[in-house]
Amino acid sequence: MLKHFIPLNILSFKNNVPTNKFTVSKNVNDAESSDLKNEKNNSFKNNNTTNTGQSYLTYYNERYGFSTKYPANFIPGPLPTNGDGRSFYSPDGLEEITVFGSNYTFQTIDDAVKFEIENIGVDLSYKYIHDNWFVISYIKDGYIYYVKEYVGKGSTNTLLIRYPISLKEKYSRLIPILVSSFKPGNLDIFH
Repeated sequence: MLKHFIPLNILSFKNNVPTNKFTVSKNVNDAESSDLKNEKNNSFKNNNTTNTGQSYLTYYNERYGFSTKYPANFIPGPLPTNGDGRSFYSPDGLEEITVFGSNYTFQTIDDAVKFEIENIGVDLSYKYIHDNWFVISYIKDGYIYYVKEYVGKGSTNTLLIRYPISLKEKYSRLIPILVSSFKPGNLDIFH
């Protein structure tokens, strides 16, 4: 759930620019020249450039079985020891995409939404509930947060996108790409 996100301060910053980059096997940009990179409980796969002009990589989580695209220039944060997901940051550290799974379950989708809303502490800008997933969006501390979460009997899979309000127009084009690429794993079992 939202309380499990890796904090942004995992990167060192100087003048709002990360001074250290976390890498996988090789530099993440090297993924463009190889088909697949594996790391414990994680895979990175090269993808083509979309009609937005942005190149993407695909992240796959072996523990929970979910996958999603993220911009190829984003820097992956360190792996959590339990392999539940990953965070990716823009080179300046101001934008974040975090995906993760959790074995915390709810009786109903409405219970999951209620839990998320209680933990963010601000009013929602947007809320949509479907059969086994929901989307919420809100503004907090100068950032827009967009959360999509799939909810099952055994686990949840969550995608969080966080970006400065000033980048709202950019993300109005990117969010549909990121969200449509977010595919859940098997939500009926604990992982």
